[in-house]
Amino acid sequence: MKPTMPQPDITLYATKLSGHCHRVELLLRMLGLPYRIVAAPAEFRQSPAFWP
Repeated sequence: MKPTMPQPDITLYATKLSGHCHRVELLLRMLGLPYRIVAAPAEFRQSPAFWP
């Protein structure tokens, strides 16, 4: 039986060209933590849905 990967608890909201997001992604990879990336263009980040 093949072990399953746990569902990521970390969501990284990022833009493709963001150096800050790239650094966070590299750190998550180095630590071996599961994560998922969600594209977050400016319109999304400025909407009320983004800020709980």
